[in-house]
Amino acid sequence: MKETRKGHRHHGAALLALVTILAMASLTWFLDRLSTSSLAREQAQQTERALAKAKEALIAWSLLNALPGRLPCPEDTSKIGTPFEGQALASCSNSQVLIGRLSWKTLGVGKLLDGLGEPLWYVLSPGFRDSPLNPNKPASLRLDGASDELVALVISPGPPLPSQTRHPPSAAKPPLRENYLDAANADGDPFFHTRSLDANTPLNDRILALKKNELFAALFARVATEIWGDSSNGLVRYRLEKGRLPMAADAPPPAAAQGSHTVGYVPYNDPGMLYPASGWLHQNGWFSFITYRRLDDDRAVLSYGDLSRTFSYSAANPP
Repeated sequence: MKETRKGHRHHGAALLALVTILAMASLTWFLDRLSTSSLAREQAQQTERALAKAKEALIAWSLLNALPGRLPCPEDTSKIGTPFEGQALASCSNSQVLIGRLSWKTLGVGKLLDGLGEPLWYVLSPGFRDSPLNPNKPASLRLDGASDELVALVISPGPPLPSQTRHPPSAAKPPLRENYLDAANADGDPFFHTRSLDANTPLNDRILALKKNELFAALFARVATEIWGDSSNGLVRYRLEKGRLPMAADAPPPAAAQGSHTVGYVPYNDPGMLYPASGWLHQNGWFSFITYRRLDDDRAVLSYGDLSRTFSYSAANPP
């Protein structure tokens, strides 16, 4: 009986040791999975932050540009490895899809990296380098077959696919888009994808789009401010000279002469406003897209689509 009880004790101890080993192995596996999942989540969040910041920077750059609506060229790869890395090409085509790394220095932001430490890539639609730049300008880029007109894309290339070979980029050996962007996104056409087209076409690019309507909605604030003007031109100058704001123009550009109604087009042809004929408002044809509503002698509303801004002149504190 003593030997039997002793045997049972040894057997129980061995079973406990086995259970402990299995528990430790399970805990190690769980912690490893948890760590991997946490890392993946942090990388995804870093990628999302970088893409969002790049999109915001593109809008801000376009808003402040001498020709609002213009977007920058991709990175000048001859500057890689120099203090000027991240600058945009000085000039680029206005008639074809442009693909390259994001020109982060030109945008005035730090070098934006995705969760894997890769610089972001950038795609620009034809037409967004030169005037006229207004809501009638077609944007060619499309994403995942949707009909939205896209003026630009920012892309996180993800880890290299089996067909891609990446080397440390330099001015002498710049990065090739086919080694970073998935095949369907590197072919130079305006159609981009985040979902696999078939089982044999892997895709891991993360893409954030800048829609045409987003860009021009953001530009409206600058357009309206420019039309309102200051003491040297625009509606403010007219108010200073005439003591009241003008009536609206009944006919669209190129007529745009002051009429007798309170709602219509901006009467920019009135000599009292002095909008420069060579200015970007004329270059881009913005007067055709803005509705002017005169509230009284001192107040007016400028609208574009569903967006509007109310301006008020104060003699005590003129612009």
